[in-house]
Amino acid sequence: MTASSLAVIDFVYTGNVSVTTATGPVQAMEFAMSTATFVGLAIVQACPASRVRLAVSLAPGAHAVATTLRLDATRLTATIGGTPVDWTVDAPPPTHPFAADTGTLDALSVTMLDSAAATMSQPSLRLQASFC
Repeated sequence: MTASSLAVIDFVYTGNVSVTTATGPVQAMEFAMSTATFVGLAIVQACPASRVRLAVSLAPGAHAVATTLRLDATRLTATIGGTPVDWTVDAPPPTHPFAADTGTLDALSVTMLDSAAATMSQPSLRLQASFC
């Protein structure tokens, strides 16, 4: 998953969790936030056994907004206030990466294993399938 920016409210790293995948359990960092606003969101899945890869993206200028979002990731890279961050399961962020738990992650790239949200609004959503 990538995004040109992600504005977050109540953003916290809740610790590492075990995520069950098709190949077995994988350790991941878990992030929680009450509100997440994505700009330039794109989600591209790894090549599945079907050899048909799905890509989801937003039209230029569109925003996606999620509430009560949880992300489980093995890696997250971004810039915060111009400073690059590179968080992994072995080198996770502090529990509260932002003062007051609110801020913006720019040039976001997430290797995501799982996610859940109470609501998600994705206007101008585009879905593309390709062989891989």
